[in-house]
Amino acid sequence: MIPWYTGLSRQFYPSKIAEIQDACKSDYLWWIAFLRLSKDYWWICHEHGKCLDERLKNVWAVIGNIYEYDNFQSWWISKSQGSFAEQKRPPQVADVTIHSQFMNIRDKGKMLVEIPFHLSNELIVQQLLSLLAGIPKDVRFYKSTANQQLIKISTKERRQLPILYQVALLDRLIDCAKLSNNKYSAWLTKMRFYEMGMAINISPSAKPSKFDSSATRLDKQNRVRSLVSQKKKQADKIIANVEVGSFPIKAKVDVCARWTSQQKRAYKEAIEGGEWMSQINIENEYRFLGAQLDLLDDTNHTHEQTLSVLRSFSQIGR
Repeated sequence: MIPWYTGLSRQFYPSKIAEIQDACKSDYLWWIAFLRLSKDYWWICHEHGKCLDERLKNVWAVIGNIYEYDNFQSWWISKSQGSFAEQKRPPQVADVTIHSQFMNIRDKGKMLVEIPFHLSNELIVQQLLSLLAGIPKDVRFYKSTANQQLIKISTKERRQLPILYQVALLDRLIDCAKLSNNKYSAWLTKMRFYEMGMAINISPSAKPSKFDSSATRLDKQNRVRSLVSQKKKQADKIIANVEVGSFPIKAKVDVCARWTSQQKRAYKEAIEGGEWMSQINIENEYRFLGAQLDLLDDTNHTHEQTLSVLRSFSQIGR
């Protein structure tokens, strides 16, 4: 069976390249992007799947070690079918004339119709649409059979994913910088919510102007701080949910033990030793998601050059 995905725009593609190109513009890209920002997922990959939380272990079992791939395309070729592909043939309109006497006409997900062949195509389509209009929306919902099921969201929510990702990535870069003695990333440690918001242009209308009064300037700063705080909380919830196999939702996730005492000690030592920082950096993430920009030297670039790359994440997936 040719793999197909509910999160892509088509069921079938003329080539694997065409499928990958569509996947790179889909929510699946952001699923893996947010998962790469999970410290716990990084650690379960480090531990080769050894974990007390069965939810996290199940995600690792199908998605695998996402940090061993150079880019999303490579991961997609290797792991997408087992992770996101539907496990049964795609539903389609078919001629069931010779099977109709054996079919279960009580199946709520299907309908038997009679089509007189002498009617025009336009009239047939018009009458079929009229029949479908009378079917409740909840009946016309497809229940996914994929191992990892994408949650349907609105276009407005989808447009927020790159912004939430930028906030989460910058937040993690700041945390890593605080644990590092690297002089090239020291400027990150001074960033607070306002600086974070201005760095990714979270609210163009809040940009300072030389004509702003003191009150207006303060109002804009507070607006940016509030926005970043909200986006950070939302991004953290998305990451918590993606760790247990749900994306992209912001529901509360029940906390449970994930590591043994020995694993906790090793985890802490790895973080303090800079292993997480060596993995979670802006160059790694852009190469994985974008794989299209001539990036800067990993250890010697300016504050503004780094922020320029961070802003460019907003164009990924378009």
